[in-house]
Amino acid sequence: MRIFGRELRFEKKAAANPLYRSLIALIYGRDVIWPDKDYASLARIGYQKLDCIYACISKRAKACAGIKWIARTVSRGRDGKANYTDLDEGHPLSILFRRPNPEQGWARFFDESIRYRLLSGNEYMLRSAPKSSPPSRVELFNLRPDRMTINPGDAINRVRSYTYARGTAGEMIYPTETILHLKEFHPTDDWYGLSPCEVALQDIHTLNLASKWNAKLLQNDARPAGLLKTPAGTFLTDEQFERLKKLIRENILGAENAGLPVGPLEGGLEFQAYGLNPKEMDWLKLDKHTRRKIATTLEVPSELIGDAENKTYSNYQEARKGFYLETILPDMDWIRDELGNWLVPLFGDNIRLDYDRDSIEAIREDRSRLVVDLNSLLDRGIISRNEEREELKWQEGGPEMDVPTVTGIVTPLDAIAPTTDGTQD
Repeated sequence: MRIFGRELRFEKKAAANPLYRSLIALIYGRDVIWPDKDYASLARIGYQKLDCIYACISKRAKACAGIKWIARTVSRGRDGKANYTDLDEGHPLSILFRRPNPEQGWARFFDESIRYRLLSGNEYMLRSAPKSSPPSRVELFNLRPDRMTINPGDAINRVRSYTYARGTAGEMIYPTETILHLKEFHPTDDWYGLSPCEVALQDIHTLNLASKWNAKLLQNDARPAGLLKTPAGTFLTDEQFERLKKLIRENILGAENAGLPVGPLEGGLEFQAYGLNPKEMDWLKLDKHTRRKIATTLEVPSELIGDAENKTYSNYQEARKGFYLETILPDMDWIRDELGNWLVPLFGDNIRLDYDRDSIEAIREDRSRLVVDLNSLLDRGIISRNEEREELKWQEGGPEMDVPTVTGIVTPLDAIAPTTDGTQD
């Protein structure tokens, strides 16, 4: 008989072997081949090809980039209390947070830096400043993480320098003080961070293969795979079995061959379909489950990236609020502290950097509820106005706001004389 254009000869064997009674198109036993986990591969198979990866990274980057930064000078009064004053718009640091470099505004620059870190686990900011104190003009640039190499130092100075490959322009070596390296925690690497996309790599690969399989199957009239059965009492030699197995691998296996016909069948071979169709595989359930796992790894509620099953208005609002409280605000706190240590001291020791929580619409309701609760405590004389403002992370007032007062009464509580029955008048 002939199959796939090759001549196959069947021979009878004295001892029956069930392995030779059927030739299964899907041949198990091969190790799964996972894609490379370098930056280029993660960007190509994840960010550029998988919509849920793109949506999660975009959601986090845009959320962070949309929050306003605040820079203030701090001074101490005679009572030791801190007094904050917003920087003038003409201050070099204020200018920097509007336009970090000639090609980008702050929102675009910050959005880009977040995307780099979520893709590679590493984020590198380059600081370029004239040698003056304070510098008259500072510029910030994002550097592609896959082009950066860390040059290790010693036990005291862990990083000696950074080498940046600029393609055909050659390499550039940057001193450590000019680079801010923000990296995700990596349990086994002292120098580079762990990419969240690398953690989700198996799910990314599975979803890509499932999408490719589904598309290819549909292009081939949704015909499932099957197996070849030899006639009863007929067997293959080892050589024939291996040759046919190779032909099956080359002509049937793989997403690119999904649904292709096996025939023509001759010599008594029978084809029996055993592959599952999309309904039997529960394609939608697999797709939904994998997307939710990827969203969880990237710390984005699935409702925010199109999971319609739980996307009621109340669920969406709660998911959005949780997204800011559990993902965005911790990110912003981390970046604020790092920028405060690396960038802000160039402009003086009396400048503090923060971001405007009150401008975040998703948590504004909680902030409003907190204000109401604090006002209730304030009205009952339990806390002072400065304690309220400190809890809200607002600028504190003068010393007259340090003393708790009762509603409608400006007399300090300790100045109210007790009555004869022991209560205060």
